Amino acid sequence: MAKNDFKAFATGKNANVMSQEEWEALPALLSGFTAGKASSAQVNKVIRQASFIAAALAQFVSDKTQRDVLDNGDLPGFVELLGSGFAVEYLSRKNPFGDIKSDGTVKTALENLGLQETVNKAGNAVQKTGDTLSGGLTFENDSILAWIRNTDWAKIGFKNDADSDTDSYMWFETGDNGNEYFKWRHRLAGGQLKELMNLKWDSLNILVNAVINGCLGIGTTNALGGNSIAFGDNDTGLKQNGDGLLDVYANGQHVFRFQNGSIQSNKAVNVTGRVTPSDYGNFDARYQQRNGGVQDVRYGYEMYYNPGSNTVSWTFRAPSGHGLSGVKISDTHRNSADNVDGVYYRPLQKLINGTWYNVASV
Repeated sequence: MAKNDFKAFATGKNANVMSQEEWEALPALLSGFTAGKASSAQVNKVIRQASFIAAALAQFVSDKTQRDVLDNGDLPGFVELLGSGFAVEYLSRKNPFGDIKSDGTVKTALENLGLQETVNKAGNAVQKTGDTLSGGLTFENDSILAWIRNTDWAKIGFKNDADSDTDSYMWFETGDNGNEYFKWRHRLAGGQLKELMNLKWDSLNILVNAVINGCLGIGTTNALGGNSIAFGDNDTGLKQNGDGLLDVYANGQHVFRFQNGSIQSNKAVNVTGRVTPSDYGNFDARYQQRNGGVQDVRYGYEMYYNPGSNTVSWTFRAPSGHGLSGVKISDTHRNSADNVDGVYYRPLQKLINGTWYNVASV
């Protein structure tokens, strides 16, 4: 235990000191003893008051500093101890909290002030100048995350009025004069930057391959289902109905089917212009004008027959598929041309698909 040499004088119960009332009424209280003799009671009062304060102050210093306070006449040493004692008990206006920082009692001071939890939170707080989070960041109200530069801004928020809200959503917003937009991009570790998608006020531009797992409606919902695209009307559009099968629907009706090697129309096809195929074979077989297959008829090359003598009787029949085309008559010098020398005949021919054929019979 530290030692204190300064003791209070005349503090006993029956000490020979004048009363407080007498002390306060004593003329010498203001002027001091100027003449004559002071009574021992008066002197004892003076000494007790002075020694009482000195003893109390010395004891305070000893208790707070845990150092000896000696009656050795070392005034500077006592002043130093006095300052140390005050520093333990009281904050310094000259160097606030400097003493508790130096002696390691900051934690105790914070606990006494009820600030320990605040300090703990502050130590883990996100810094205004930037920081790296090691945990999640949660907003429990309508707070937004915003970037504001000049007069432009970009914001992210969440709309939710209550647990029963049927219209809760997360929203993204850019604003000012219309030239702000959202851009998705990816940068590889080596520094190469690839643009993925741009979302502007009036357009969405996807810059990479996209896969939609479900039906797509353009300007409408999609009632076709499956792997389909509806255009304007929910049951009008294109639908993939199997491997290599692409179907066209109009108002829910299956109109066309496209597949490798053929096109199938389930409805009438109206053509305003010409249909010009690269292979006419099927067209000729189906649509070429038919007249029994014969487009024209004619006689072929001419042939002649005679019996070899005009003195014999003879008969001639044209071969099958041939017809008589002329008769040769000669004069017998009997004043009449009545002798038949011979006949002319030709094959009958038919034209089919650009080729002339002799008919088999007539």
